[in-house]
Amino acid sequence: MKKIYAFAQGVALLALTTGFAGQALANTAGGATIHNVATLTFNGGSNVAAVDVAVQTVAALPTATVAPASQTVVAYSTVPYTVTLTSNSNGADTIKLALSSVDANTTGAPGLTFLLNGTPVTSVNLGASITSQASTAGTIFIPAGSQGNLTSGSVVAIGSNLYTVGTITAGTIATTVNGITTPEVATQVALTPIGASPAITAGSVPAGSQVGQQITLVEQVLVTAPATASGVATHTVNFTATTTATDLSGNPVVYQSTTPGHSATTVTTVTLATTSLTKYVRNVSHASGNTTGTGAASCGTSNTYYSSGVTAKTTDVLEYCLMATVAAGQPNMTGAVLKDPLPPYTNYVANSTTLNGVAVTDVSNTTPVNTSAGLNVKSPSAGAAGTIVAGEGAVVIFQVTVQ
Repeated sequence: MKKIYAFAQGVALLALTTGFAGQALANTAGGATIHNVATLTFNGGSNVAAVDVAVQTVAALPTATVAPASQTVVAYSTVPYTVTLTSNSNGADTIKLALSSVDANTTGAPGLTFLLNGTPVTSVNLGASITSQASTAGTIFIPAGSQGNLTSGSVVAIGSNLYTVGTITAGTIATTVNGITTPEVATQVALTPIGASPAITAGSVPAGSQVGQQITLVEQVLVTAPATASGVATHTVNFTATTTATDLSGNPVVYQSTTPGHSATTVTTVTLATTSLTKYVRNVSHASGNTTGTGAASCGTSNTYYSSGVTAKTTDVLEYCLMATVAAGQPNMTGAVLKDPLPPYTNYVANSTTLNGVAVTDVSNTTPVNTSAGLNVKSPSAGAAGTIVAGEGAVVIFQVTVQ
């Protein structure tokens, strides 16, 4: 079987006033088969000869978008960006991906990973085709064999409109057997509009329209920390997407987010969260022990604690309150672990530890803050342990008895 590239003959493909337009660099789908039949007739009979030519994919730059373009986060956070790739080719292709960063005032380079459905990837398969005949209600038609990489549930773009692929009914290429030619049966692709995209109707997608698969990736950036307290720390992340198919000159096509006009570069600003840790105490057994206390504070509770001046006698119960906070408007604190060895001359009161008013289980007969691992703390509205939301605090309380 011979192979041939199919070239575009015009500047643009067919378009309708509905907004559908072709974008590929070829008028014929990659994966299509050109079946040609010659017939010789003569007195008393005829001879038939046929030859097939396979149409190859012509590489084209994918369209890439990223959201958001920038974020500000606290040091050592994992930051996600949404990257959308859309094929502008005439056929299936495998796109190789690579990430790099330019770092300013950071302690090192970030960790960089592309995720597809939660799985790290270094390449993605993108399907594409060119319609071979006008659409019918809910269905487009592409050459038999050109449906590579397109599967039910995938998303495709036709012009600026998006559709979910439903049932794919594979067609058959034209054949000639014993002098009888059976015409090609096109592959049928059922499409359901996404959002405000118009429904496919009879003739709304003409022959020659480019259909390109769209996939959504997560660009995951694990940031480091500012190298100095002064100055802005940033990770500027760029990526390249290199086609496996080649262009008309026989070369792969490379999308670079640094190229002028492209907009898929991300900038992550890294800060050190403005945080504070305060510690207070009160004498629970005798109120008189608090009369000389100074630096009174509620410590996020209904009780009054003191930063100094509290007195106690043997067997008195002291209650310590620790509060870790993040200033409003700052990035959330993550990975927050609180440690506080027991004060000398005291014994821990079993099961007296709480976090934001909720009891915390003792570890080896002591408060978790008195262990080598410490206690993962969080603020009330935080979903994950170790997270303190900006403008909030994590309050830990425990009691000891004076020996």
